[in-house]
Amino acid sequence: MSVKENRAEYAIVGIGINIHQKTFEGGLKEKATSVDMELKKESEQDLSVIVKTLWTRFTELYREYIETGDLGF
Repeated sequence: MSVKENRAEYAIVGIGINIHQKTFEGGLKEKATSVDMELKKESEQDLSVIVKTLWTRFTELYREYIETGDLGF
């Protein structure tokens, strides 16, 4: 993040997607999930399809934020 005069100029955001993870340890055990855990089976989707779907939705939400200034949550 870059800050000038108490205002953020930009921020870099990263995310991770658990796809085939079956279990989580420690504090993540009750909070984390994966695509396979949610589907209750091993995902047969190609990783590129998952990434494309996520990117498309993220882009839609970002454009909405730019237009309205509302994060929607």
